[in-house]
Amino acid sequence: MSSRSVLQGTLVTSAVCACGTGIHGIVTLQPNATLRTVSAGINGGISGATFFSIREFAISPFLVSTLPWSQYERRRKTENQPHSLEELKRSDIRADRLLDSGVSGFITGGILRGFTRNFRGALPGAVSAGVLCTLLQYMYNESRVVRLEYLIHQRQNHQQPSTSQTPNVNSSKPWTERIFASIGIKSLSDEEYLASLKKQRDVHLERIAEIEDEMKKEK
Repeated sequence: MSSRSVLQGTLVTSAVCACGTGIHGIVTLQPNATLRTVSAGINGGISGATFFSIREFAISPFLVSTLPWSQYERRRKTENQPHSLEELKRSDIRADRLLDSGVSGFITGGILRGFTRNFRGALPGAVSAGVLCTLLQYMYNESRVVRLEYLIHQRQNHQQPSTSQTPNVNSSKPWTERIFASIGIKSLSDEEYLASLKKQRDVHLERIAEIEDEMKKEK
């Protein structure tokens, strides 16, 4: 996982530096914008590879194995068992790898500043890079918190029953039945209507039989 993080971080840093320099060159109409963009991408890749290599292969393993803080204790326990963001507190996510990135940025800034300029500028470059890397790490952690809040909100919305999807029994009835029901007239089902007709038929048959008997007596 460390090698993958180094590769991803290097590519992202290189791409961001190249895109930023290219856009700036186009907006300001600087000459040799293409050359500047390529140079920025290469320099960004070198800086990213240095920073992430130091953090993933040196600083993070050292801090995880030595510091007793809750963040590093958790990382020791879950080193080979990736955990979900939902299992962490918001404060834990915000503080994740801040010290790792700050120390790694301090070392990276000192090394690159010392090689490219002079060793007198190594300390100011180290401090500036350390602060910048800490700030960028915090911004990345904050984006993870926002993403987590969004996912939790989406899950809650899916779990809540939607009233609009609940079938409305009354709305499925014809409007005439709803009007009759409002004034107390109940609509009969087919079985109830058939039973009512049979009852009426039996009553009429009995009445016919009575009339026939009366006619026979009169004769």
